[in-house]
Parts: sequence; C-alpha cells; structure tokens
Amino acid sequence: MNATTILLVGHGSREQSGNDEIERFTVLWCEAHPHWRTELCFIEFADVEVEAGLARAAQGAQRVI
Repeated sequence: MNATTILLVGHGSREQSGNDEIERFTVLWCEAHPHWRTELCFIEFADVEVEAGLARAAQGAQRVI
C-alpha cells in the first residue's frame, strides 16, 4: 500500500480537447513518478468529478495531497 496519494484536479471543459490535455499531463506525471500513486479528477464537465476522485484517491491511502 502506498500511504500517500496525489490527487490532480482539473477544472474540466465542455470541449474534450481540454480534458484530454490534463489526461496527457497525468500520463506523463505518472511515467515520471512511477512509485507515486496518482489519481485524476475534475471539478466539472468530465467523467470523474471531485467527490468520486477524492473517494477513489482515499481508498487504501493514509493521506491525500
């Protein structure tokens, strides 16, 4: 278990290209930090909104940043 989860939060966009940009960033982030548990969520206009993202990040974590 990784005690800490990094939760990246994007605003979210009605245009999918805006959401795709932070999703690509998240992939690069995870590749650069493979030992860190990282989750992505959005404030609005995307599939995983903050409440669900935070719940997912908290599963098995002692701390969410």
